[in-house]
Amino acid sequence: MSIEPVPSVNKATQTDQIKIVEEASRPEIKSMIYDSALDAETKQALDKATGLLQTIITEKISDKVLRKMPSDEYLQLLSLLDDIISGSIDKHV
Repeated sequence: MSIEPVPSVNKATQTDQIKIVEEASRPEIKSMIYDSALDAETKQALDKATGLLQTIITEKISDKVLRKMPSDEYLQLLSLLDDIISGSIDKHV
């Protein structure tokens, strides 16, 4: 039984290919971020139930909501948890 060595892979070729792929994808990502930043508008609103400040990012032209931070679902969950906690404290006192 003889064991033959495995031929080594040229590491320079692998890293060069990775760099080429990364460089090809970077300009597209930057241009998408840059273009969307020009068309976006930031607003802030105070959520009455939780007392947290919510940042709303919308498109300038269509007024379409792109993102809310924190999300509406998160604020609703916090409000429900607050109701549960305050209800249990009121029962014990």
